[in-house]
Amino acid sequence: MSLTIIRTSRDILLVPLRDRNFLTVSCDAAGGVGPKTYDRVHVDGLTLGRFTARVALMETIAIGARPKCISATIPLERGRISSDILTGVRREVSLLDHGIPIVSSTENNFTVKQSGLGVTVIGIVNRASMRLGKSRRDDVVLSIGYPFVGRGVVSADNQGLIADLNDVIRLTRLPFVHEIIPVGSRGISHETATLAKDSHLRFIGGTLSKIDSRQSAGPGTVVLCSTPTERIQDLMKFIQKPMNVVGVFY
Repeated sequence: MSLTIIRTSRDILLVPLRDRNFLTVSCDAAGGVGPKTYDRVHVDGLTLGRFTARVALMETIAIGARPKCISATIPLERGRISSDILTGVRREVSLLDHGIPIVSSTENNFTVKQSGLGVTVIGIVNRASMRLGKSRRDDVVLSIGYPFVGRGVVSADNQGLIADLNDVIRLTRLPFVHEIIPVGSRGISHETATLAKDSHLRFIGGTLSKIDSRQSAGPGTVVLCSTPTERIQDLMKFIQKPMNVVGVFY
């Protein structure tokens, strides 16, 4: 019996397996960010590894999938910087409640003057537990964290102003949260449209939100979730980050 491939506008690939399971593939890339001479944004390798791995892991976990393995493609020569990047990836992975294997590769033929990193996460999810297309009519869409990109990301993270992997993990444990999606470079408006499309709903944006819905959220500094209006106060007990009502589905 053939399985139907689930179509989604999210940054994740779903491959049908047996027993109503799906293989999930998510990835993220960073370029020009790191400690190298020609980087546009200078951060240490540890930070580069953490944030790039964070995005790919958030995409996987947000739909209810369980990460099974991760690859880190580091186009830098083997040495202290590439080692720091891999340590950052491992540190982000350590936030999960289970260990997953990591495979990595570096550039061993040339010296590179600009940093880069690609992270891919492979996961498994059962169709019954998949949080995809689960938003409901009259659900409100909440944004957790503020959109930051570039030099402001690290300081915002230290101040607790952005969403992180722990926030996504907490959200997946709340049954009244119907759907979760990280926001990246295309902004909140793009991701609300994705949620609406997958759930066959329409979205009305709020007029009181102070957040620019088109602003890039860089490495997943904002997470959106849908939930009934009456559960907003309950949600605030579990998430200690800035929260705003973005709009409502109808």
